[in-house]
Amino acid sequence: MDNFFKNTESIDLYINYVCGLRCTHCFVGELLNTNSEMPLSLAISIVKESATSGVKTITLLGGEPTLYKDIILLIKCIVENNIEVRIVTNAQKSFYKLVEKLSPQILSKLHVCFSIDGSCDIVHNNIRGKGTFLNLIHGITLAQKNNMSISAITSISMDNYFDALSIIDFCVKNKMKYLNIHYVTDRGFAEKNKVVSINEWLKLCKTIEESSIKMSVRLEKTFVPEIAEVHCDVIKKKNYIIDPSGKVYGCTMFMNLKHMESGILTTDRFIINENKYNENNVCTCTNKGCPVMPLINEGMVSQAKNKQLKFDCIFNKTKFLD
Repeated sequence: MDNFFKNTESIDLYINYVCGLRCTHCFVGELLNTNSEMPLSLAISIVKESATSGVKTITLLGGEPTLYKDIILLIKCIVENNIEVRIVTNAQKSFYKLVEKLSPQILSKLHVCFSIDGSCDIVHNNIRGKGTFLNLIHGITLAQKNNMSISAITSISMDNYFDALSIIDFCVKNKMKYLNIHYVTDRGFAEKNKVVSINEWLKLCKTIEESSIKMSVRLEKTFVPEIAEVHCDVIKKKNYIIDPSGKVYGCTMFMNLKHMESGILTTDRFIINENKYNENNVCTCTNKGCPVMPLINEGMVSQAKNKQLKFDCIFNKTKFLD
């Protein structure tokens, strides 16, 4: 790969598009029906190249990464190459089975980020499906019992907007290291009527800011004044996102758009996307805010403009107690 990951700090590895759930906000959407998996040979080559290049962290995502058939081999490979390994999970039965099969030594080096979309079964199950909240509780308990480092991620839509502060409290009580809060856009399974309005989002952000935060919270800013300068992380090349087929992105917002990837990784080389209209070209112009948002929801971009606002980079977050 010719030192492709030079200067890269972290990699998000979407090792599969396999999942037993169909969450109402999932941006992966219909791709979950492909049941595709990253070849282990490609995943291993990415890990080894990452180690050579000094990548600090690899995060395993999906789909549901614990359903990846070679997940144990991959985790061991990452650990053996002295790279921090994180896994984002829905904490269903495949997660329990993974924990049971890993040694205490490996478990102590595995950071688990739980997807939490409700502080109670009614809210969480409405988004993720019957029984998922009870399984989540069991998964968290299992991780704590094994002294694993844990954090959480929540995606805010109209389905859980009014539960946001309670979700933070839930994470505090369960001793999460931090919580990442994401703004749901209408991609994948998320419909437009699930997207939180600009006013409601700004109100929530203010409420969170004024509340007594007792844990590290990273909240997407999402909307900033029109005069604000927006810096696109795609240009920085500090983090790469790789899907099961080897397509490489600098931002997840491009993953639902056809032929917009930077290129494709194989086990031995990087094939540049020759399409003139890809994420690298699009992201050279950020004076009007996040350059991909007009391709996802042009109507909301116009709404923001009417309020003298624009979309910020999704990686720019307001941090509390970080």
